[in-house]
Amino acid sequence: MIRWHGTHVFDRIRLADSKRIAFGDAQDVYLTWDGTNLTLLPLTDDIGSFQIGDGTVDFDVKIFLGTTLLFVLFDVGTGSLRVACPLVPNASDGAALGSSSLMWSDLFLASGGVINFNNGDVTITHSSNDIALAGGNLTISDLALVRFGTGGDARLSWDSTDANANELLLQMPAGDATNVPVLVIGQSVEAVDIGLFNGVVDPTIAMFGVGAVATGTRIRVYKARGTVAAPTVVTTGDDLFSIDAYGAVASGEYVQAARILFEMTGTIATTRGPGVITFQTATDAAPSVLTTALVITAAQAAQFAGAVTSSSPTAGIGYATGAGGAETQLTNKSTGVTLNKITGAITMHNASLAADTTVAFTLTNSAIAATDAVIVVHESGGTIGAYSFGATAAGGSAVISVHNNTPGALGEAIVLRFVVIKSVNS
Repeated sequence: MIRWHGTHVFDRIRLADSKRIAFGDAQDVYLTWDGTNLTLLPLTDDIGSFQIGDGTVDFDVKIFLGTTLLFVLFDVGTGSLRVACPLVPNASDGAALGSSSLMWSDLFLASGGVINFNNGDVTITHSSNDIALAGGNLTISDLALVRFGTGGDARLSWDSTDANANELLLQMPAGDATNVPVLVIGQSVEAVDIGLFNGVVDPTIAMFGVGAVATGTRIRVYKARGTVAAPTVVTTGDDLFSIDAYGAVASGEYVQAARILFEMTGTIATTRGPGVITFQTATDAAPSVLTTALVITAAQAAQFAGAVTSSSPTAGIGYATGAGGAETQLTNKSTGVTLNKITGAITMHNASLAADTTVAFTLTNSAIAATDAVIVVHESGGTIGAYSFGATAAGGSAVISVHNNTPGALGEAIVLRFVVIKSVNS
């Protein structure tokens, strides 16, 4: 053993393998080479420290890894640790960056940087103004919020507050001079000052359709008895879609006030899917009962449960263009006429009708049922007020009678207007 005290200058010191250079009065730290590794060890674990520099006068430390291109640099000038090589753990899934008590503040990645999980199983990749998640799913835990906007004014969450009804919530702002509770769906709507929703305070869904096309925005609903991947045929009476409106009537109590229901009906087969739309309203009673007000059938018929009235001073209720027709009677005034319309005009033959005499003819009309009422009036032609009219309905026809009320014969081609009023016995 050789010991030095004080200052000595040596050109070189050679030690055999496994020999030590000891430091300290107690020789409690030593440096040794075992033929493979140069090791600096304390005699007692976790005592003292290995220090390069003193924090006031320091120098860079650079460690090369087999080539000048791979190194680790402790750079005094920038106060940083620079790594020109992959930084990897000693074993897969065997180390962590930081700990539960000592955490990193920031992580900076270059443009195009990738965070790679399990050798590409899931990746998070950056590109200009974009983050892409690939290879997996993003799971947000119960009650956690996905916030939108600088102040997080709009939020999306899976809410499990009600143990019996977990739900996906879209929380919108209350509505003010800047933020409005509007969900906009459309094409090319980003970064456009639409100017249509200023001051909106009620939750609103808006859809925009654009482009030089005749079609517009749509709401499509599909119903099958199987799955989306393997749909099976629905059954007559199956609900397809409904719009339901509720109003608060007491603390914690909502009552359904109205409903629009879409259903399948009739014979269902390939290329054949008849439907019916039912409009329902709640009665003004305690309790209210949701009651059908209007049904639009697969035959395009509208069936009203209550009165149909008009408040228009000029429009009224009646038939529109396409419902009516016109026909001319041939041969004489008793010759039958065929006109399969719910309303129309008949020009009668100008044969002479004797004074105080009635003539009848049959109107063949598939729109007439035996229970219907057929109204006939004198529209034009001939002597207005000289005639009286009657009609008796049958299945697919009606007998129309015309009576000459004057003391003289009339040979006029009068024009009759008829209207069929649908009626039933029960």
